[in-house]
Amino acid sequence: MLLNSLKAVARRVAPESLYRLYRKQRVRRFIEGFEPHTVTHTYGGHVLRVRLEDGLAASWYDKDWPTPGEFDRLPLDGATVFDLGAHQGVVALILARRAQHVVAVEAVAHNARVAEINRSLNGQRNLTIVHAAITAGGGTVHLAEELNARLSTHGRVGKVGVRAVTVDGLAAEHGHPDVLYIDVEGAEIEALRGAARTLARKPTLFIEVHVGDLIDGTTQTLVQMLDGYRIECFDEDFAS
Repeated sequence: MLLNSLKAVARRVAPESLYRLYRKQRVRRFIEGFEPHTVTHTYGGHVLRVRLEDGLAASWYDKDWPTPGEFDRLPLDGATVFDLGAHQGVVALILARRAQHVVAVEAVAHNARVAEINRSLNGQRNLTIVHAAITAGGGTVHLAEELNARLSTHGRVGKVGVRAVTVDGLAAEHGHPDVLYIDVEGAEIEALRGAARTLARKPTLFIEVHVGDLIDGTTQTLVQMLDGYRIECFDEDFAS
């Protein structure tokens, strides 16, 4: 309790730039202190081998998973799917067992590297891993160097530059998606702003909305961008 209190005080008192540098070093120590190993579990009805190289991933993936509840509502069979915010590729691997092609986009270099390992471990040739951040435009963006990083509009100190891509740019390179599976830690509006041509073709969307963390807008902004779509809402505990 005292340690947590001291961290909270440090977070309020320290300049943002120093705090981010501290977080960067902390994440590196967290990764270096973990013993990498490979596990085998059943994820969404599929037996997969998954490489664990950090404690956060172990807490998420070192166990069997039920089939994600939204999968039954997505037209995955034979589809082209963009998995935006793919982390270490486990959800993308499940999607790829039904889809024709999955393009998995992940902004954090560590996660994208492990996702490539997981793709190879499972021989998933219809899965493409892209190390980039999904935004409304191209160029370069800066992320806090964390294991589950999000876009930020505050400075660059303690951050790492990442190539930025748009959904429309991905579609031009990999073909138009039938399904957009979006979990981008508050950058949902950014993702949709870079998807105008793709949305005009009315793909099916699954969007995990990080209420309270949305960048450059609100949930109302997000809903307005989905004009013409029938919207279903589920809470985070939704399961099959």
